[in-house]
Amino acid sequence: MTSNQNMEFFRARQVDIVIAPVFGKSEVTMARLSCPNAGHGVIDPPLHEDAFFLAFNLRDYEGDLWVDGRKVDSSVSRRGNFTIYDYRRT
Repeated sequence: MTSNQNMEFFRARQVDIVIAPVFGKSEVTMARLSCPNAGHGVIDPPLHEDAFFLAFNLRDYEGDLWVDGRKVDSSVSRRGNFTIYDYRRT
């Protein structure tokens, strides 16, 4: 894996991906991930890269969220909210 673009680190059962060029300089990747069952488990750590991941929650997130080795508040990851993850962090 050389990029987070395929979202492999989530180990999701279903991933639908669309990759679109932006002004011929870079790309935007849009993906729909499906993890319908509770207890999905720990994801693999994403690669460090100069990019970010914008998530729109279709339902409340249930679980722990860790950033740079510290547990953080995940109460804002609720249905209808957006969450931004920085791939430069662990």
